[in-house]
Amino acid sequence: MAQANADIQAALDLQSDPADLNLLEALEGLESDSANLLMFSAAFLKAGISDSGLNALTDDFADDGEFNGDGIDELQSIESEANNALLSDARMRLQNQYGGTPPDGSSGDFSWELSQCAVLALTEPVFSAVSRNLSARREMMMGNRFSTCLEGTGFYSFSLSGSELKSFAGWTLDDASGTEQGSATSDDGNTTTFALDDNEQYSFDLFLAGLSNPSDGFTLHATRVLRVMRLTRW
Repeated sequence: MAQANADIQAALDLQSDPADLNLLEALEGLESDSANLLMFSAAFLKAGISDSGLNALTDDFADDGEFNGDGIDELQSIESEANNALLSDARMRLQNQYGGTPPDGSSGDFSWELSQCAVLALTEPVFSAVSRNLSARREMMMGNRFSTCLEGTGFYSFSLSGSELKSFAGWTLDDASGTEQGSATSDDGNTTTFALDDNEQYSFDLFLAGLSNPSDGFTLHATRVLRVMRLTRW
């Protein structure tokens, strides 16, 4: 086990003892390396490495402590799958299944530059306009307010639906300064916000009137509005 820990520490350029890392909780001093290991694990699964490929990886590294032989193709396949969206999805799946706060930073061979939108998605993996909608049960919401990120600068249309929602249930979207950018009730249907910037932080405040039971569900729909210029024939 000690040798295995040393091997993975060298392979992923981890500063911490792999035995101390935690993929389910963001622990101080270990979060960056834990996220690095989580990214590698998710990318390994996404790459679909076969048993023979796994053997090639382990044999290659065991030979001289580096990936420079028969395992290089498999390693490149894993590296090609590593990206912000994959880690965000991995963190969300872990959080939904086990709770806790999975690590959200990285260092080492699988490090990457995080955009502000990506940081929001990783830190608070609740809702992103990229995913188009959020479907959840009342029991899944830790509160009524949460951050969101955008797929691009522009106008967005949101609507709130749910069979148990009251007509006056609704949503409000604020920017980082607390200035309202849009709001509507569930009866209003699709409502377009002011122009939003993908470099800014925004937060939703949901009023889920009518959801009295933990299992009651709702959906927050998101659509990016494309503005079309009308051409007039002279």
